[in-house]
Amino acid sequence: MPTRLSSYNQVDYQKWVGKLMYTMIGTRPDLAFTVATLAKFTSAPTAQHFAACKRVMRYLQGTASYGLLYSNKSYCVGYTDSDYGGDKYNRKSTFSTLAERQLAGKSRQQSIVALSTMEAEYIAATEASKELI
Repeated sequence: MPTRLSSYNQVDYQKWVGKLMYTMIGTRPDLAFTVATLAKFTSAPTAQHFAACKRVMRYLQGTASYGLLYSNKSYCVGYTDSDYGGDKYNRKSTFSTLAERQLAGKSRQQSIVALSTMEAEYIAATEASKELI
């Protein structure tokens, strides 16, 4: 059973997740899924969640010189991906989208339970199309 953090460490964890959210919204849309997953545990974090948060901070430190390069294309390119039943409590899949021409990134749970991996991908593609339109 994972050990729960003290209230002092819980506040620190919430601050770190808040800083990651600010970074994700402003400059790093690739962190949308990770930050959303870490944010689920702000009310009762464990030592494992704190370690995962530290790992994301180390990742940011190692990729500080990376950036997004935009070209002058006349068309829009978007990317999407999903997992199948990633949340073990409600079995809903999570999907993420990222549009190339604008910094539109999103990661959230699907509204329905997918019955297969392919169905989860189709739902993610549909949501990405709605976002594009």
